[in-house]
Amino acid sequence: GTDLIAGGLVLPANEPEQDALEPLLADARQHGAPEVVMIDRGYLGSSAIEGLRRQGVEIRAKPWPSRNGGRFTKEDFQIDLARGELTCPADQKAHFAGPGSVGHFPAAACDPCSLRARCTAAAPGAGRSVTIHPQEELLLDLRRIKKIPEGRASLRERVAIEHHLARIVAVQGPRARYKGARKSTLNLRRCAAVANLQAMARAA
Repeated sequence: GTDLIAGGLVLPANEPEQDALEPLLADARQHGAPEVVMIDRGYLGSSAIEGLRRQGVEIRAKPWPSRNGGRFTKEDFQIDLARGELTCPADQKAHFAGPGSVGHFPAAACDPCSLRARCTAAAPGAGRSVTIHPQEELLLDLRRIKKIPEGRASLRERVAIEHHLARIVAVQGPRARYKGARKSTLNLRRCAAVANLQAMARAA
């Protein structure tokens, strides 16, 4: 069948992108319970994500990138959430209290380590610290999925969404036609309807 575009939502530019997830979900639920949610990483900070996971909804998104100035990132550490334990590339261990906490490796382990220069820029006498995100379990899943061929293939399915957005832009143009989130949302949905009619005409 013809692949059609669902309705959308426009928020003020000074509101975080993640704030759009819950109203978008409310719109989607009018057509049934979601089983898979394909989003960009800007939505990962939404409090609705964890609720979706508890309901068994599959979350597909690229995880936030890990950076540390060319040194070991958090992705180079083994994170055991069940035990609250971190294992570094040199096989040293540190503990953390749970999601949202920080694991600290003691200076006694880090100072003599042959990998120290590749791990931390902290001054001697201070060990490496690793922050555990409140949604670390989700991020671990997303990183794992990204590393396997099947996972990368599933992420590429989101490319179709970008094509849908391009169709809307072709109708709307590069600039908003109206002032205000309400009028802009109505215009977005009008443009989506026009893009759908065009797609149906091409498929006829």
